[in-house]
Amino acid sequence: MSSWSSNETMFGFCHWKGVTCSSHAHPGRVTALRMRDLGLVGAISPQLSNLTYLQALDLSNNRLQGEIPHDLGSCVALRAINLSVNSLSGQIPWSIGNLPKLAVLNVRNNKISGNVPASLGNLTALTMLSIADNYVNGRIPPWIGNMTNLTDLNVAGNVFHGYVPSNIAGLTNLLALSLLGNKLQGVFPPELFNITSLEIMYIGLNMLSGFLPMDIGPKLPNLVFLSTIYNQFEGPIPDSLSNISKLEYLQLHGNKFQGRIPPNIWSSGTITRLNLGNNILEAKTPNDRDFLTSLTNCSELVTLDLQFNRLSGFIPNTLVNLSQELIWIGLGGNQIFGTIPAGIGRFRKLTVLELAGNIFTCNIPFDIGQLSSLHRLLLYGNNLSGEIPPSVGNLTQLNELLLFQNNLDNKIPETLGNLSSLNSMDLPYNMLSGKIPEVLMRMPSLTKQLNLSNNLLGGPISPQIQELVNLEYGMGAEISARGGVYSYGVLVLQMLTGKEPTDAIYDGTTSLPKYVEMTYPDKLSPIVDAAIIANSGGGQETINMFIVPVAKIGLACCRDNASQRMNFGEIVKELVPLNKLCQDYFLTQGASSGNTSDIGITL
Repeated sequence: MSSWSSNETMFGFCHWKGVTCSSHAHPGRVTALRMRDLGLVGAISPQLSNLTYLQALDLSNNRLQGEIPHDLGSCVALRAINLSVNSLSGQIPWSIGNLPKLAVLNVRNNKISGNVPASLGNLTALTMLSIADNYVNGRIPPWIGNMTNLTDLNVAGNVFHGYVPSNIAGLTNLLALSLLGNKLQGVFPPELFNITSLEIMYIGLNMLSGFLPMDIGPKLPNLVFLSTIYNQFEGPIPDSLSNISKLEYLQLHGNKFQGRIPPNIWSSGTITRLNLGNNILEAKTPNDRDFLTSLTNCSELVTLDLQFNRLSGFIPNTLVNLSQELIWIGLGGNQIFGTIPAGIGRFRKLTVLELAGNIFTCNIPFDIGQLSSLHRLLLYGNNLSGEIPPSVGNLTQLNELLLFQNNLDNKIPETLGNLSSLNSMDLPYNMLSGKIPEVLMRMPSLTKQLNLSNNLLGGPISPQIQELVNLEYGMGAEISARGGVYSYGVLVLQMLTGKEPTDAIYDGTTSLPKYVEMTYPDKLSPIVDAAIIANSGGGQETINMFIVPVAKIGLACCRDNASQRMNFGEIVKELVPLNKLCQDYFLTQGASSGNTSDIGITL
């Protein structure tokens, strides 16, 4: 590599893949290395410092390890460094601050730790700084507010603590701000709502408090994405959001917002994802539900999340006039009563219908069987009556059918045997009668849960169904609600560990719950299913945020004393918000660490 910087008669390396050389003032000098996604391994060579004319370095999406070479600070012509999506460790070298022309510094999705070096404050030409998804700690340095050319600032998914510096308000060219998933606390500086250029603001998954300004519309007229999920923001949702003509993504889930949802807030018709769940929002009168009417203007709406609020009354029929692009409808955990609107079957792209934990008193609509893309049907914890419609058997992509704690009666329809993708069927605490359909015994996909307890069912139970229905029954326990909880707990622990509950020995213990209990909570990582670790990124933050709470629920369901176990109501209260947090977290991580973090950046 050292020879690349010397004058030679032949510059064969200039024709190598990913190598660009100057053809004018300094022929044969390497000016760019663009080696993205080439399967590179090993460490970054310190000899890169010999490439004194290097302007662009892109080694992203490889398998590089080790530290970022300190010598890289000698390449003073560098304008762009992209080392993202590798396994680089150590700290960001202070020498990077010696690169006066650097406009792009992207090291996201590595294993970098330590503080942000103060020398980076010298990089006044910087337009993009992304250190997301690492282990960088300390406080967000206030001198970042002096980088007035910044258009993209992404520090999401680290371990920053303390307050958000108000100096960031000085970044008047900023287009994207992502502070998502740190340990930031205190009042979010209201000055940051004055950055009129902002298009993206991700500040969720912290411990921030404050209010959305009532005049947020005029203040942030260019906003496209706004996410404050799982913080402590409070107060009303401002009516002036309707003035933001480009707003597509509004995610306020998991805060303390209160009052009614503004009726004309979506009049621009641009909203695609609306997440207002897990707040204190109310709908007491028919007028309070007018926001659903204005939502009919949003023809590209994909997500409607209003779960766990204080919405009450009937669902207006305008619900079925919403966008046919919807893939998620979540209204669970409210006080909604009456009927599920006729015409719900028109949402052919819907993958999740979540109406659980309300006071619906109707029959399940027959046209629910037209939801051909549905993966999860969650109607538990209502007062639904009548039969399970045979049309449910048309939902061939369904994975979860959760109808427990209703007043459903009649037979379990034979058509449920058509659900070839179903892995969990939970029907306890109803008034279902007749024999258990033989077809359920021939469903190879039904591997996670089949709970039919506390009904009026009769007839023989096959060994296969017996194993699924209640794993505790084989131990001689009485069939009961607490027994069903035990089965659920074993199922949770089975999914976490990847081990079968019928395995004889777990490292010297005699049961799966005891095996998990030995490692809970600090030593869970080695026993968790490797696939879960891999898919979640494997970080300790993810384990603490999701895996430890799920293990806690599983163990609480498997206590030896049945009277000390959680009940189904407690399980729902704990697990449903956790499940939503998980989905929100990885959705926003994907958005903030993928497309949005590199907006407008070309190396």
